[in-house]
Amino acid sequence: IFFIESIEEPEGLVLLNKVLFRRYVEARDPSQPWLVAFVRNGSKKCAKCIPYLEQVAAKSYGYMFVGIIDQDKEPLLVSNYKVKKNWTIFLFDKTGYKHLTFPCDPQKYYRMLLDSLPNNVLDADSSWIQSSKKKPSAILFTSRFKVPHMWRAISGYFKDILRIGLCTEPEIF
Repeated sequence: IFFIESIEEPEGLVLLNKVLFRRYVEARDPSQPWLVAFVRNGSKKCAKCIPYLEQVAAKSYGYMFVGIIDQDKEPLLVSNYKVKKNWTIFLFDKTGYKHLTFPCDPQKYYRMLLDSLPNNVLDADSSWIQSSKKKPSAILFTSRFKVPHMWRAISGYFKDILRIGLCTEPEIF
C-alpha cells in the first residue's frame, strides 16, 4: 500500500509545527521567502503583532509566506533558532535566515518579503521578442523601468516554465 500525501501551498497566516516548518520553510525553494514569528500565549506584544502578520499574509497572494510558531509547543525549534523573547521574528530567504529586530511594522515586514523575491525578469527588446516564438513567454509592456514586485513574483514562480520579460521601449508597444 502506498500513501500519497498532497502537499498544497499554504495560504494566509500558517500555524507551523516542526513537521510543517521542515516542509514549508526548511525544505522550500530558496526563492520563496517566509516570514516566521515565534510567539507565546499570554504575551501582550504577540497579541498586538499577530494581526499585523495576518495583514501581511493577506497581501502576499501565495508568492510569499507568513507563519507563526507557538514557543510553548515547539521547544526544539525555539532552541534551534535561539529564541529568547516572547516575540521573535525571522525572515527566511535565498540567503538563509535573519532575525528581524525592528518593532512590529506590517509595512516593513511586507517590504522585506517583497525585496526578497527573486528577479528572473529579462529585458525584452525587439530581438528577445522575436526569439520568444521558440519558448513560451510573458512580456509586460510598461513605461516604468523598475520591475514590479508582482512581475518578479511571477518570474520566480514560473521560472522553469515561462520566459518572463519587461519591455520599456515605447516604439515596440
